[in-house]
Amino acid sequence: MDEKQVLRSFLSAVHPLPKEVMDDYISAWKIHRVPKRTLMTSEGEVERYMYFVLEGIQKSYYLNEGKQHIIAFTYSPSFSGIPESFLTQSPSPY
Repeated sequence: MDEKQVLRSFLSAVHPLPKEVMDDYISAWKIHRVPKRTLMTSEGEVERYMYFVLEGIQKSYYLNEGKQHIIAFTYSPSFSGIPESFLTQSPSPY
C-alpha cells in the first residue's frame, strides 16, 4: 500500500468521505522523510505542519530545568505534530 493510501484508509476508518473530497484532501499532503533523532520543532518555534506518521516513532516532549518530560510517542499510522501551535500559529512550549 502506498503512503497516500495509508492516509486514505486511516481517514476513511475515522469518517468516510465522498471520493472527490478525500482525493482533494489527500492531494494536499506531501511526503516528508526525516532521519532518526531529527528535531522537527523546537521550543519557541511555530509549528508549520501537521504530520502523519507512516513509519518509525515520533517523540514529543518539553524541557524543564534541562530535563526531558515526554508528552507522547506517536506511532504509525497516526497524526502528529504540535496541534495548538499549528492551529494558532503561536510559539510552541514543547
